[in-house]
Amino acid sequence: MQWLVARTYMLFGQSILVMRVDCFLLGIASIIAFFMFLKRLITYVPAIIAGTCFFAFSPLYYYYMMNPLPDLFALSAVTWSMYFYVLAHDKKDRSPWLFFIAAFFLCLGALAKLPYIAFAGIPLGLVIRYRKVDLSSKVMLHVWSSAIFIIPVLLWYGYTLPGMTHNSTLRGLFDSSEARAPYLESFTSNLQEIVFPLLLGFLAIPILIAGCVFLVMKRHKIFTTYLPYSLTGLALLLYYFYELPLIADIHDYYMLPFLPLTALLLAAGWQTLYQIRYLNIFCVALLTMLPFAAKNQMKDRWDPTKNLQFPDFWHIYKKELRSAVPDSVLVVMGNDPTTSIMPYYIHKRGWTYVDRELTYDYFHAMINLGAKYLYTNSECTLSDSTLRPFFRKEIGVYGNVHIFELTDPNK
Repeated sequence: MQWLVARTYMLFGQSILVMRVDCFLLGIASIIAFFMFLKRLITYVPAIIAGTCFFAFSPLYYYYMMNPLPDLFALSAVTWSMYFYVLAHDKKDRSPWLFFIAAFFLCLGALAKLPYIAFAGIPLGLVIRYRKVDLSSKVMLHVWSSAIFIIPVLLWYGYTLPGMTHNSTLRGLFDSSEARAPYLESFTSNLQEIVFPLLLGFLAIPILIAGCVFLVMKRHKIFTTYLPYSLTGLALLLYYFYELPLIADIHDYYMLPFLPLTALLLAAGWQTLYQIRYLNIFCVALLTMLPFAAKNQMKDRWDPTKNLQFPDFWHIYKKELRSAVPDSVLVVMGNDPTTSIMPYYIHKRGWTYVDRELTYDYFHAMINLGAKYLYTNSECTLSDSTLRPFFRKEIGVYGNVHIFELTDPNK
């Protein structure tokens, strides 16, 4: 993903617009893949269109497909994987190349973001189905041999995960942080703040109910025909309940792995309602409202005056803070719990910190590495007398943001 963005930067210049267009095109690629997947899986054309609309206009996806998240790349990869797996399954010769391409995209998605390994439930479900019908050993060999692409995933995470002992994502359910809300509270908050309004959108709730009714009616197929998707859904549920304390009502993009199966269920629910007399008009009207509902749901996120963690940095004094020191110098910035928003807002390179992380030794190390200025809105920093020797002079004060020129007191 970074390589693709870098190539377009080389062609069109480095800008936020170029990055946004890159991400948008990547999002469009996911929508195309999901449409092609449904076209292979479902024969009823209106349901194919409906499912694609639910995928494209999930408020969560509608917003994030313009953002440079590895989750967006991973989602696109596994959606193409789903398409190639169903294509390989449908082909009479069950070409090994199709299984290899599907496995390649699956493992590419898992390399980008580990939770997307849950979509390995699709090839696993196919293997179990093939064994039940006693399919030729040649086809089984095609599926198993394509699993060679899982080796880079195992090697990469085997190398990186042992060093991520402080990562709250890995601790998940077992994270004992005092800041974590009670589990039940996290669950209800997640449903109210993310699942219904963002992942589904409120318009999709009646369709979801119809989709659940559809599953009950077809329950005899859950562990046969639908087994690849049942296993994937089970893996995603395990991921959900393990990571729930972290997702809660904050990390909403952690819910993106659920989008393909959710949209598939909504397509089935929409078809169920559409085929009931007098409800077809309601179903069509609902689809036409999806884009407007998604835009209305997410409009505040694009408003720079709302939902800002650091209004002085971005909305009120952005120009002053950007022009206070040259962009070429290295700076220290805090308090920035996000680790990345402050440099983005003020267009500077350097280091970020969270309140008391800025100790004497840490500050001294950054100055030795070339830090020339400090941007801070941290009361901890301003009241810490041990840090005062590093401040040569104050450049300016904008709102609650202080800018200091730095010096090494040991020289």
